[in-house]
Amino acid sequence: MHYHQWQHNLSLGVPDPLPKLVGRNRRLCKARGCKHMAIAHSDYCAKHADQYRDDAANSDAIAEGFATLLARLDDAAPDCIAVIQRELDLLASARRILVAHAEMSSRAGWKAISSMTFIRLWLSSAATVTDLAKARFV
Repeated sequence: MHYHQWQHNLSLGVPDPLPKLVGRNRRLCKARGCKHMAIAHSDYCAKHADQYRDDAANSDAIAEGFATLLARLDDAAPDCIAVIQRELDLLASARRILVAHAEMSSRAGWKAISSMTFIRLWLSSAATVTDLAKARFV
């Protein structure tokens, strides 16, 4: 029946419909930019499934590290947190001053402080926060 309908459509000049694609219902890997087919019972191809399984194992180790760090913080003297908070407040005020200085410099064409110097100072203040945390807890 379908064959006769197809022949009749061709004789009337109806364009031939696109053929159905074989395997059209198969899913692609959901990893961004990946064009491989997903494996059975997974949203990802074999390569990405292995990669995400390894990442999950690493995330468990990172979570354990954070848990031990929090346990050490709970056991630490209460003034330890206050010292870090005071140093972080000093860094935050220094950053506010740096931003005000950079805004003034940008209006003046970056003559007082260059944009590169601003970025370097900003990143060094972020590194200072990291160094504070390492010095206290590692």
